[in-house]
Amino acid sequence: MIETKPRINISVSPMLERMIETLAKRDTVPVATKARQLIENALLLEEDRAIAKLVKSRDKSDKLIAFDTIWKKYMR
Repeated sequence: MIETKPRINISVSPMLERMIETLAKRDTVPVATKARQLIENALLLEEDRAIAKLVKSRDKSDKLIAFDTIWKKYMR
């Protein structure tokens, strides 16, 4: 069975188009593949920012916990 990927049409500035084309040529991949890779990387960065924000909001104490304590508690 053929699986189709959803397509997204976007408009970019000529400068952005040249930048993506340059990166695609460098990596010897199609422009659409490079654009998809860049979007995926951007989404991973956004996810990291969200996780860091959550961790910062939960990290209210200055108390440190020894590695051995964590290891024994959660890695058995």
